[in-house]
Amino acid sequence: MCPALRTTVLGLVLAWGMPAAARPAPPRCEPDVRHLRLEPGAASPPEVCIQAGKATTLLFDRDLRPGELHLEDRFRFRQVEALGSLLVLVPGETLTPGVRLRLEVPFREPGPPATFVLVAASVAERQVEVSLPSRPAEGLSGPALRGELRQCREQLGVYESWWRRGQNLAGAMGHFWMSDHLRVLDIRSEVRADPGPGFPHIEEFLAYRANSLERALRMSVFPAPGAPPWKPLQATLQGRPGEPPLPLELLEPPAPRGPGQELLLHVPPSGGPDGMGPYTLVLVAQGTAPWIIQNVRFP
Repeated sequence: MCPALRTTVLGLVLAWGMPAAARPAPPRCEPDVRHLRLEPGAASPPEVCIQAGKATTLLFDRDLRPGELHLEDRFRFRQVEALGSLLVLVPGETLTPGVRLRLEVPFREPGPPATFVLVAASVAERQVEVSLPSRPAEGLSGPALRGELRQCREQLGVYESWWRRGQNLAGAMGHFWMSDHLRVLDIRSEVRADPGPGFPHIEEFLAYRANSLERALRMSVFPAPGAPPWKPLQATLQGRPGEPPLPLELLEPPAPRGPGQELLLHVPPSGGPDGMGPYTLVLVAQGTAPWIIQNVRFP
């Protein structure tokens, strides 16, 4: 992890009501990358543009204290994630242009928090790179600093990929972002799985369907005694005879809490099987025959 920008910061949005005539002029919004240097003794906090349903990422030059983050009217946000030096904010769809919210970001290093005013606008600032003047230069040369910046941008790409992956149904389950509109069906007692050598034991098998018709499968399995963790490399769902198999997306599940492990499979929208089933699930792992599980269906 890079030393200059070690973690992930989610933008925070705060709103307070004002009479229309008293509202300040709308800020200039930079839709791509904005470089913001916080100057000590500034008359007012800098403004950052946010937009309903759009992610704004604040990237700092030092680590944050996520548990002490203060965001005004946090309930207005669909997602607020702070990791290391990175803060990601996703306002909810009800946030209207002109709403202004105060955000205070504390750091692990001694010193006052950074303060911002989040302004709901028609354009979101997608990436704001924030530097604070009090941080020592650490004696790094220009080429070394540029190398750190390149490393941190690569790290930011990894975090953004992780965040995008969580937007589909299975990713939402993996990050515990389930909604009230999710239907769940326990199919463990219904499926028929090949008991071949090396295949794990199925402890739990759940099928999910959202109102948007997004679908996912979640399995809790236990490897055979003495066997290493069983990790599939490929998964497909087979519908009626003559239909082409539908490749499934293998997502990283939450960290296991015991000897078992979880498999998280997302069914991408496509022209393939889109009903309730039954289907045949085929899982392929290295060094073993395909694991065929029949009678898979969705709620």
